[in-house]
Amino acid sequence: MKNNMLSDKAILFGPYVGNLKEELISFLPFLNWFKEFFNCNQIFISTHYTSKFLYSDVVYPVLKLYSNDIKGQKGHTHRKLNSTDYQILKKYIIEKICNDYGYKKSDVVSYDLGYTTQPNIVNTQKIFKKMDKPVYENGKVLVLSQDHRQKQTEVILKFLKNNYNNIKYLDCTVECPEKMIEEVLSSSLVVTPSSHWTLLCNIHKKKVFSWGRDISLYKDTLNFDNNNCYLYRIDGKITNGIYSHLCDIIKKLED
Repeated sequence: MKNNMLSDKAILFGPYVGNLKEELISFLPFLNWFKEFFNCNQIFISTHYTSKFLYSDVVYPVLKLYSNDIKGQKGHTHRKLNSTDYQILKKYIIEKICNDYGYKKSDVVSYDLGYTTQPNIVNTQKIFKKMDKPVYENGKVLVLSQDHRQKQTEVILKFLKNNYNNIKYLDCTVECPEKMIEEVLSSSLVVTPSSHWTLLCNIHKKKVFSWGRDISLYKDTLNFDNNNCYLYRIDGKITNGIYSHLCDIIKKLED
């Protein structure tokens, strides 16, 4: 039975100004959990205009200054927005909700997971769900970059392009989130450093090859019984072993 303590309140989730990784790993799953356990009058989301497609609720976009500056996004925060200005932004959005929907300020309750790089929630307060988008295989091997492992990705991308013809590359710092997610869900194999893209593939049972130091997370807690998740632990430079492992996976696709 759902909790009714907020049944007469409007709920604002956000404003969220952080990166897509934490939005997919923490912010969105927490919203799913909240909806599962609490009744409320209405839910509003404040996040990047580029993430609007992730939500079925009314979305109030944050300033494009924060959405377009992807490199300034860190965890749940943005380098150009301090904690004081964050509270001002939140008050502004609440005022807009009150003006647009006739609520009193006391009728709007906000949740933002804390304005820190790490969210103030535990794993039991997360529910991961599949996205309402088509999932299929288009015969392509999709390579996705990550800022902190860009050089490793470039080395693997060069190897793949030298040996295979069906390789597609997307730069996470350039492409819009919706396009990237659609590409992930339509590819036959996703090659990416261990990240939220690995998580997304696991949720949708997609074939994915990921490497890094934290691969155990995607083998256990965030695996979601995806038998098509291939992981390779690496601490430093790319070795021949990772090429051999990757070739074996691609050969299975071709058989």
